[in-house]
Amino acid sequence: MKITGHKTAAIFERCNIKTTDDVKEALIKVGQFKPASATPIAEKSDAR
Repeated sequence: MKITGHKTAAIFERCNIKTTDDVKEALIKVGQFKPASATPIAEKSDAR
């Protein structure tokens, strides 16, 4: 949902793609229209 921008699971499921070939094609298409952005999922810890 983060890749496609869907706000609800119900709307996402209407477009949910099940095969890896379709996922690859969809990501290529999304990449053509939506600029890439990176969101950190966790802060890097220096304590080791």
